Order: sequence, then structure tokens, then C-alpha cells
Amino acid sequence: MPRASSSLAAGCALLLLAACAPDARMPVGPLAGAPAKLQRDVLGSCDTIATIAVNDWVLPLRPGLAPLAPGIVDGQVLFQGTQVMFGGGLLYGTSPADAVVGYNTATGVSELGQGPICTDQTTPFVHTVATLFVDTAVAGPAGLAVTQESFAWPDAPDNGYVLLKYTFSNTGHQILSHLYSGWVADWDVLFDGDASSDIVRHNDRLGIGEVTESDTLTFPAILGIVPIGPSGIGSFAGYVNVPGQPTVDTDFFALLTGGINLSTPTVPNDVREEMGLAAVTLLPKHSTVAYFAIVGGANRAEWEANVAAARAKAAQLGFCGNTGAAMLPTAPTVRCSQ
Repeated sequence: MPRASSSLAAGCALLLLAACAPDARMPVGPLAGAPAKLQRDVLGSCDTIATIAVNDWVLPLRPGLAPLAPGIVDGQVLFQGTQVMFGGGLLYGTSPADAVVGYNTATGVSELGQGPICTDQTTPFVHTVATLFVDTAVAGPAGLAVTQESFAWPDAPDNGYVLLKYTFSNTGHQILSHLYSGWVADWDVLFDGDASSDIVRHNDRLGIGEVTESDTLTFPAILGIVPIGPSGIGSFAGYVNVPGQPTVDTDFFALLTGGINLSTPTVPNDVREEMGLAAVTLLPKHSTVAYFAIVGGANRAEWEANVAAARAKAAQLGFCGNTGAAMLPTAPTVRCSQ
């Protein structure tokens, strides 16, 4: 687990988020250039961190990441009252040159600016919304705008996960080909009180990674990241906190584009997990949606039920565009107008 962090803050105005696919509700986005009072009146509570704490999860969120704890002593992400994650965040890009790392698992550094995140409703579910800005030293894909929403439900069957929704919009005039997105987490599963006794593996049947304690008889809980998008799952990697782990943008982009890596650590350790979606091609003035659910279960039956519930909810909320009529044969072209 890293014990040093620098937050790359950038003060930026909020953008209007327009829905590009019918949802179960009309998402409300931040207002461009609105003063703080109007933001509070229209959107509800806005702050640098919104803590989601209405179901089995306690998940602090900044735009694009679950941040390190103040003082950098312990993680803040809890499942059923126990710390399970030290930090994590969004990854995206079209090449190593424009890759954006929302949370570097080796250093704790984020390449995303520390803008506001707003809680615009708390019932019947909690919904937050934020606009992501890259740090000025990071290129990012040209013309790409990214917004984040989170959804958390207090009641079964949807109380075992927090659903993160990212809308990627091509505001430019050039095709963004081979846009990858993923989420990476530094898991510290402390049911046994030891962050170095965890295991990460790939579940071939579910198509996702799983993180557990090494002693699953005594501690049967399972955790993981569930990516859901029109292009389907494209990558998985499990790795440990040792020299040679991913440290720079090119390393993390290699995870995003590296497919399903089954060479996971076989001995208990301090583990990390990356899960990503396959690439899409984003036409000018079009958008696509990627979901990443942070899911847990007290045991295998509960874990699998919660994974299924998260996938069903994302399908209900909907996706922008479709995967047909690709302009580039190796990457689906998304056809959702802004």
C-alpha cells in the first residue's frame, strides 16, 4: 500500500452534463459557470469528496477516483464495516501518449484535478455527479470530455454495490479511435487485519476478477470491479505491491490493452486489480458510456447475486450508442449523438 501521495488539483468550471441515452431517471449535471449558491440550490451538496454510505459500502469519491485517506494512514473504503480498499480510480486513453491514470497504485498520485462532486439526490437512491479534468501536465485524448455519476441503493437486491457511470464525449472534429477505459484498485482487505494476506484471481465463468482473504473458510467475503459497457470486457490484471509493478502511464495503458492476464500471484500478498472494457471508436460529437461497479459479497452466493444485480442495473440505466456498423473493424463505433 502506498504511503505517499500528491494531489494534482485544478480549479475548473463545471460543465452541463447532457444525457445521451434514456435512463431510469433524467440525470442532472453540474451547471456551467454557476456560482456556489446556485450549485447548492440546484444540485444539492457539492464538495471535493462525496462519501457514499447508504448500503454495504462506504465509498468516498472524488471525480474519477476513490482517494487516499487524510493523513495517508488507512484506506477509507469499507465493505460491511471493514476496510477493503486503500484507493482506486479510472483509467482511460487511446495510446500511451494520452493515457490518464486516475489513481496510481504505486504512488497514490492522481492525474485528475480535484474539482467538485455534487450529491443531487438521496432518495430513493443516492446519486452524485462530477466533471473530470486532467491535470495541466497531462495531455489526455484530444477533445474528450468525461463526466462521472454514481448510483447507490440502500435495499436488496442492489445494496451490495456502488455503480460508477462514466460518459465519454468526443467534443472535437476528429475520430477518437480505440478509446479504452478501465478501473484500477489497491485492495487492502482487512477482515483478518492483514493487508498482505490477500489473493486476486480471475473467475473465468463470471469473466471478472475476484479479491479475497487467503483464508476463505474463515473469511469468505469476495470483492471486485465489474466493468459493463457496449464493447464488453477487454482486460484484467492482478498484481502485487513489489518492485516492477505498474508505476507510469505506459504501464497502466499496457494493463488496459493487455487482454485477460491469468498470471496472477499465487501466494498471499498486498494485491491490486485492473479491469477494463474493450476499445470503442468514438465519432465526432458522439458519446459512449462505461460502467464500473464496485461489488462485494459476504460469501460466494451473495457475491454472484450482487454481480448479477449490478449488471442488470447498468443495463436498465442504458448505454449510449451501439456496437454495429464499425468504421474501424477492430473497434466498435459508438453512434450516440451529443
